[in-house]
Amino acid sequence: NKFDSIHQNSSKEIARFLKLLSENLQNHVSYLLYLSSIGWAFLNFQAKLNNEVILIINDHMDIALEISAHGVHLGQKDLSLKQSSMQTPDGFIIGVTCHNIVEAKRAQMQGASYVSIGCFFKTNTKDDVIYTSFQELKKITKAISIPICVIGGIHRYNVSIFSEFDIDMVAVVSSVWK
Repeated sequence: NKFDSIHQNSSKEIARFLKLLSENLQNHVSYLLYLSSIGWAFLNFQAKLNNEVILIINDHMDIALEISAHGVHLGQKDLSLKQSSMQTPDGFIIGVTCHNIVEAKRAQMQGASYVSIGCFFKTNTKDDVIYTSFQELKKITKAISIPICVIGGIHRYNVSIFSEFDIDMVAVVSSVWK
């Protein structure tokens, strides 16, 4: 497999990831976007996913296709949505990170399955964050009809703020690891 040498993962990191994955699957996680920096542990846990969990691979179309993931999530600087959709089987999910209404409308027009909007709060997950205001989120929810996910520094103490918005999903990243 061409991905075997991409990252060397310690068995401790993979074991921790698999434990957290298992715990979260029991908590009714329905989408799993794999973007961890611990490497390609998904090659080890893919068999542990049940058919009710949708596996989305971040940034790597080639890997998503190779392991028959359900989809890929693309950033604004990744492979274009148009190029990506030409490579995919029917029903393949393509999500796109957006920060404003222009990007969100363009993603919908180009055929994105969903958009991920954010960052809303301080996060240590990325160094080059672009923040999105709640006013911009409100505009986006009124302008597009595809599912909307919010992301960026969201945890159990601030997630309730999104109840006033018409969103479909909330992404939590670093708070899952705590």
